[in-house]
Amino acid sequence: MTASAGATARVLRQFEPATDPKGGAPRAADAPRPRLRVVRAPATGRSRVPFVALCVAIVAGALVTALLLNIQMARDSFERNALNAQVSQTAQDVQDLTSQLDAASAPGALARTARSLGMVPSTGQGFLRLSDGKVIATPEAAGAKG
Repeated sequence: MTASAGATARVLRQFEPATDPKGGAPRAADAPRPRLRVVRAPATGRSRVPFVALCVAIVAGALVTALLLNIQMARDSFERNALNAQVSQTAQDVQDLTSQLDAASAPGALARTARSLGMVPSTGQGFLRLSDGKVIATPEAAGAKG
């Protein structure tokens, strides 16, 4: 047998099914062996837990921030209302005091207040020249006539 004939026989023998002598079925031991090769390990799937936790944390943070902003806005609103009430009360007080001042500075009220303090109306007029301090005209004393 030549080398090429032996190689052909070996190849043919490899593809011929080996039969079991008892039942005529192929034998497992003589079946062709699969070629083995190195295979990479399957890529491990990334866990989604960190991503989901990050999303939940972002949503929770946004909700807490919105809640805190809402509370602060409500607090500021109450403070603004209190300050507006205080401004209104102060404006009312100013208006009351202005009307009291106007009433007290009326000519009749001034005359009554002067009489209650013991003052009397003047009968004459006198002038004072500021440049030299000289009195022009002779004023009379208020209580001299009466």
